[in-house]
Amino acid sequence: EVLVPVGPLISQIPGPDDGFPSPDLAEHWRPRGCGIACLRMILSSYRIDHGSYWSLISEGLQTGAYCDRGWIHQGLLDMATRHGLPGTAQRNRTTTHLRGDLLAGHLLIASVTVCFRGGQPCSDASNQVHAPGGHLVVVTGTRLDNTGEPTEFRVHHPSATPTNNLSNHWVTHERFTASFSGNYLTFPDPG
Repeated sequence: EVLVPVGPLISQIPGPDDGFPSPDLAEHWRPRGCGIACLRMILSSYRIDHGSYWSLISEGLQTGAYCDRGWIHQGLLDMATRHGLPGTAQRNRTTTHLRGDLLAGHLLIASVTVCFRGGQPCSDASNQVHAPGGHLVVVTGTRLDNTGEPTEFRVHHPSATPTNNLSNHWVTHERFTASFSGNYLTFPDPG
């Protein structure tokens, strides 16, 4: 088992002290806050003061880190760098790469399907399945088999719904792989 030290789960559900100027604005960002929730978890793990939830969203909007498809990975990295924590974007990677970065002690923000539903049928009548990616989680560990291959990944899964905010949640390699877009961000060992 490989575990990287991480702070507590931070939800994307805004709280009363998160600095939003109005309840409507807080509700608007509730389903769109996974990238900022993950960035808050990463910065908190390094004990970096990052201001309020709303101040980080405002920063991201002002610097172009958000678009109609969601949070832009490079934009989140640029935000982290401005707060004193440089990271690296990884593209078109596999879970073997994730394992290597976890073994090196890195904290990761990975692009996965919400609730790891990748490959599962959509709830509408479209006969489509959930595609990989579209949501961000902090990856904090892995379990390996006797050959060193990952069997599970441990994540902090932020959500807009209370029941899906999952702290230190273990996901099977199969479910993770079906949901993983191949893109993630790495940050150095928080040691």
